[in-house]
Amino acid sequence: PPGVAPSQVVVLDEVRERLPELPSVRRQRLVETYGILPEHSFTLVNEDGLMDYFEAVARETKAGPRKVIGWVMNELQGLLHQQNLSELWKTPGKTAQQIVKEQDLGMVNDSTEIHRICQKVVDSHPDQVQAIRGGNKKVLNKLMGLVQKETKGRADPVLIRAILEEKTS
Repeated sequence: PPGVAPSQVVVLDEVRERLPELPSVRRQRLVETYGILPEHSFTLVNEDGLMDYFEAVARETKAGPRKVIGWVMNELQGLLHQQNLSELWKTPGKTAQQIVKEQDLGMVNDSTEIHRICQKVVDSHPDQVQAIRGGNKKVLNKLMGLVQKETKGRADPVLIRAILEEKTS
């Protein structure tokens, strides 16, 4: 504008770029970018550090964002509350991978290890195995629970069920 010194001119676009993303904009971006539910976006934005963690995992993993959000909302948050680990988000300078490794929170993906644990459970519960072989398929859930307990809930339940069905048939 005429009569205004150049040092007094404020370029609004530059100011907007420097402002942090508003929570409502963050939530909308999460819903549009990742296809997650709006209520999940509220949790991600409101829990300190959780949104950054979700986005990092979504970028790094081959699993789709919906699978990642399911894991974050159910498994991870449950584990954080159970073990009171929410302070880990505030640990500066540590990556998610470092935290997972240090706290032994990673999934058990080694099928040989899962087979070994399943075999150990089957061997130590012959009565339940006989019940399953006799047609009582509900007993399989008890064995699954024992394997999950052994793996601290870090193994894929679908894989556990398949292995146990194979070993008890």
